[in-house]
Amino acid sequence: AVVSTQSTGDSATCTKSTGSYSPSYLSSCAPQYPITTGYVKKTWSIGSYGIDVCTSSPTGSVLEYNTVNMRAKMTNPNDTVCGPYAVVPCLINNNCTLVVDADYTKTGCTFETSGSKLNLFYTVKFNTSVWTVSERNALKNPQSSLKFYSCSETYDETMSKRRRSAEIEGVAETVINRRAAPGFSNLPEGEDDEEVIAPVIVPDHQSEDEATISLVVLGCVAGIVTVIILISAVLLWRRKETHSPIAATDTEA
Repeated sequence: AVVSTQSTGDSATCTKSTGSYSPSYLSSCAPQYPITTGYVKKTWSIGSYGIDVCTSSPTGSVLEYNTVNMRAKMTNPNDTVCGPYAVVPCLINNNCTLVVDADYTKTGCTFETSGSKLNLFYTVKFNTSVWTVSERNALKNPQSSLKFYSCSETYDETMSKRRRSAEIEGVAETVINRRAAPGFSNLPEGEDDEEVIAPVIVPDHQSEDEATISLVVLGCVAGIVTVIILISAVLLWRRKETHSPIAATDTEA
């Protein structure tokens, strides 16, 4: 991607009147990486409704708002009203897959008791990578309100029927039949939380030229060491020859 500043640009023009280029320099380039996933988080303040949502023991709530059932709503591909499958363009058009991990940190819900705030969030993985934020947003952002009430399916799983964390083994087990859930019919659209894209760290691989230079240097060092060893061996041998005693010889009278 081209990175421009006040003194740089995609192109520069030299004029006769000034005799200089405007802007002064051409823009530099920055690496651009493909975008493979999208994340969305919606937040509602629901204190006025007197209902806790996405908790193991919802205070003043009905069964469908406990943690297990709320997670089921966020991962049920058959619900035509609730969860991301009903409103996310890339899921509707089969251009991505919903990412669900064992602890429901990628897709799921949380409830902030102190502020009575409900957070719904989901992560999608695109079938084909995109290169711009606008392309990513067009795929991941809900085309209408992300809902967790008045669902097309019924969710009445109790927390005691399975373990309390990542225990939803199959969506079909939590989908019973249709029922409209009361309580949140006038709830406004949730607030968006800004998505933070972690920078992609590219390993600093040694270039081919650097590798060639390194090999040449190593070869030179090895050659010098070899020559030094040979010279030392020759000098040692000659020294021994010079100081060795002369053997006596017998002569006949």
